[in-house]
Amino acid sequence: MNKDKQLAILAGRGTIPVKVADIAQKNGWKVFVISLNGDTDKALDKYPNIKINLTKVTKIINTLKNKNIKDILMVGYVDRPTNWRRDIGLSLILWSIKNRDFFRRGDASMLNKVIDFLEKKDFIVHGTHEIANELVLQEGIFSNTPPNKKNEIDIEYGFSIAREIGNLDIGQGIVVENKRVLAIEAAEGTDVMLDRVRALRCGKKISNNGVFIKCLQEIQDGRIDMPTIGPITIQKVYEAGLSGIAISSDGVIVCDYIEVCRLLNKYNIFLVARPLNCS
Repeated sequence: MNKDKQLAILAGRGTIPVKVADIAQKNGWKVFVISLNGDTDKALDKYPNIKINLTKVTKIINTLKNKNIKDILMVGYVDRPTNWRRDIGLSLILWSIKNRDFFRRGDASMLNKVIDFLEKKDFIVHGTHEIANELVLQEGIFSNTPPNKKNEIDIEYGFSIAREIGNLDIGQGIVVENKRVLAIEAAEGTDVMLDRVRALRCGKKISNNGVFIKCLQEIQDGRIDMPTIGPITIQKVYEAGLSGIAISSDGVIVCDYIEVCRLLNKYNIFLVARPLNCS
């Protein structure tokens, strides 16, 4: 149904935008890339593209309208701007005043506002899971090593905590061991949080203990900023001495799935995907 339709990918850093663009093209989309802040993967240069700073909202919108592109997707890592008020342009000043708390919001609340703004401009905002469904996992076990009974208890407890912190728009990840929360991901991101856990545990692996939970927040619109795990995540989970990973099914992008599986089985770490409301 999307034959000959144009899709603008507002791309940040990382390899996920490349994978999404390739899958979209394979499925019949004509891909146009807006490289946000100009620091995207060079592999995207094979597509028609333009580099625009994320804060130049008016320029982004005018570019899309001039190319008659209605369908857009935002994917990749983009640093939160520090000069929105200075750079967004005079045409958005009234919107900024009306939504004056926008700049003080958590990521989920802020990005939900972005989606609302774009839709009011008559754009159709797609999620990565809609364009490239193979990058997200359905419910199941994706490793040779399954979770044991202690792990299952931590997963159930961890998902209940993940829902709570998600409702508070704090973060997408936590680490649980024996129904005790060791760490909560905040603005520092997953990698730094796992480094903190490693320091806390002194890098010593405790057999069959500790689970890293990564979930799409219930208040979060999965069309923007869907959580991501990849080979680096697996490596850091291993270095932190944890037994495995539990993610929300249909709610987390898995980057480089083949390498992820190789590392899971090399380190005997489990990976399961469960519905967020499973407990």
